[in-house]
Amino acid sequence: MRASLASLAMGAITTAAAAQETRPDSIRPVPLSAIVISAERSATPMNRTTAAVSRLTADDIERLPQATLADVLRHVPGVAVVDFDGLGKDPQLMVRGFYGGGESEYVVVMVDGLVVNRVHNGTLAWDALPPPAAIASIEVMRGSGSTVAGDAAVAAVVSIRTRPAAERRVAWNVSGGGFGSFDAALDLGGSLAGRGMRLDASADRTEGFRAHAAREGRRLAASVEMTPAWQLSVNAATRRFDEPGPLLESALATNRSASDPMFRFDETEDAELTVGVRHQRSLGSGQVSATATLDRRNATILRTLPLAPGFGDTKERALGTRRAALELQADFGDSGLPGDDHLTIGGRLDVGDLASRYYEVVADRGERGSLDAAGDAARGTASLFAHAAIAATDWLRWTLGARADWISDSFHAGDGTLDQGGSHAAFSPRAGVNVRYASGSRSTGHAFLAVSGTFKAPTLDQLFDQRSIPVPFPPFSISTSNPGLDPQRGRAVEAGLYHQVVGATTRLAATLTVYETAMRNELDFDVQAFRYVNIGRSRHRGVEGAVDFSVPNASLFGQVTVQDVVARAGDNAGRQLKAVPGQVVTAGFTLSPARLGVVTVSATRMADMFLDDANTRRIPSWTRIDAQVSRRLGEVAIIAGARNLLDARYSSTGFPDPSGSGEAFFHPAAGRVLTLGIRHGR
Repeated sequence: MRASLASLAMGAITTAAAAQETRPDSIRPVPLSAIVISAERSATPMNRTTAAVSRLTADDIERLPQATLADVLRHVPGVAVVDFDGLGKDPQLMVRGFYGGGESEYVVVMVDGLVVNRVHNGTLAWDALPPPAAIASIEVMRGSGSTVAGDAAVAAVVSIRTRPAAERRVAWNVSGGGFGSFDAALDLGGSLAGRGMRLDASADRTEGFRAHAAREGRRLAASVEMTPAWQLSVNAATRRFDEPGPLLESALATNRSASDPMFRFDETEDAELTVGVRHQRSLGSGQVSATATLDRRNATILRTLPLAPGFGDTKERALGTRRAALELQADFGDSGLPGDDHLTIGGRLDVGDLASRYYEVVADRGERGSLDAAGDAARGTASLFAHAAIAATDWLRWTLGARADWISDSFHAGDGTLDQGGSHAAFSPRAGVNVRYASGSRSTGHAFLAVSGTFKAPTLDQLFDQRSIPVPFPPFSISTSNPGLDPQRGRAVEAGLYHQVVGATTRLAATLTVYETAMRNELDFDVQAFRYVNIGRSRHRGVEGAVDFSVPNASLFGQVTVQDVVARAGDNAGRQLKAVPGQVVTAGFTLSPARLGVVTVSATRMADMFLDDANTRRIPSWTRIDAQVSRRLGEVAIIAGARNLLDARYSSTGFPDPSGSGEAFFHPAAGRVLTLGIRHGR
């Protein structure tokens, strides 16, 4: 199967090259003066911000080997990606050493300004996000984003912008590959009766490289400019996937593609619907916008928690969540040029709730049994924010920002009584300065320094999840949730630079950031106690660098992250937090010789990871190489890709056996995976 795909891909590309000449593709890095919004909630030249920001364009996404959008984000410094299914379909982000292990998230993701993190635990359904064909750009603001996005924006804010509705286009792509993988996407845009309209749809499926790992998903999104000031958007997605679970290391050595029988019934089915309305209008020298969103999700989740080798607890969860949000923002500036003096003020109201029912699962049949636990939880959030930028001179720019958040939580047990509740308040300030240190005809450079506060409230699941877990000691049943959890709070300091050197036919773009985030009451999952806990104090310190060098028809790119993430209190004080890599390196090159197409090769290495908080065992370091070859024929491109080109054997993450047997569970990655596809419209 793999050999035939490779032969077909090379034959198709060779035939295309002989059939038609095309202009050479010239890949260039995004200029550091590119306009970004995520860092200050207002349009600002990237090199004049006081934050570490990376921007990926549609061209970047097109040229990079990818399985998911999370794979694209591996090329952003400070970002590490692991995946639980081994094919990149179930990715988990670690940014600056903050990692939720798939149970919570430290990254806030927005699509066209709408937050898409889930109500109950803040995680993301990556395969329900817009397909690459519909994306215009992705901005990643690393580090504390609480001033911008509030709760959970401790590690990063990711802002995805889709292509404008009124932009006339017909874009689509179809691809297939190893393990029965199939992906298709369609993006349409244009005007009808003077109104911009957009429609994008996508579908994907795979049999998975392991037993019991099939996945399939569908997404449909539409938006219409009802008037020049009003826009309506609707997004719907459905997913169904089996979960093979982690694999015991003794079984891993025998058959990497196996699945432990205790996970044989694990699967998830869910459906999500989001409706948004946005209004924008001019207000004097500025602009005011209002956004209202409603979203709903229903899911059936059958999941096994491994408690010991060969023994786990299986429950089925019926979950329903709802959220309504209203956000107002006003932007004022002294001129129409982005990046000059400006003031942004606004507020947000957000109300979400969940209904959760757990059921026993009939042994050896996987069918729903009796009700085990039930409860309803709700969270209300009110926020006020302000951000000001003062360009004192053409070489000096100050920024000041602050956000206040008030959070109220409640939980009702299945009998309807109010069991628990609580409220929290957080104030997240930020101050920064940006200095231009070089301004020549060929070389420009800006340096920044920023200090900020950050916080993350425990999720509703971490506080109130009522799933019972059997244990062989009194009270013979426990829950992973902990209503006594406190929000984690921290202080972040970072400094960095943006530098660019441009020659007659060359361009060198480089960024460098050093940072330290000191956290109190950091949230973590204690594998031995099987409960969420506050681990006291931790320190996240690191250096991030990226470089992109280009000449006509070729470019080199690379990013390196070196981080020291340690506990600063308790029995493991001074030790590295588990599962967090100490080094992450991604590097590669793109060649686009005339008449031959575009070739991109990218290598990723993750190293220095521990399996446990006591740092007694390491997760083996790993390196993976991905490649992609594309050839254009007018508006159509033929694309051949290879994930894990050299067929490396590795596991992206793991955890120790909770029973203390000394064994460990790992999430193995697939070997070489070949794909072949056709893309139109770029």
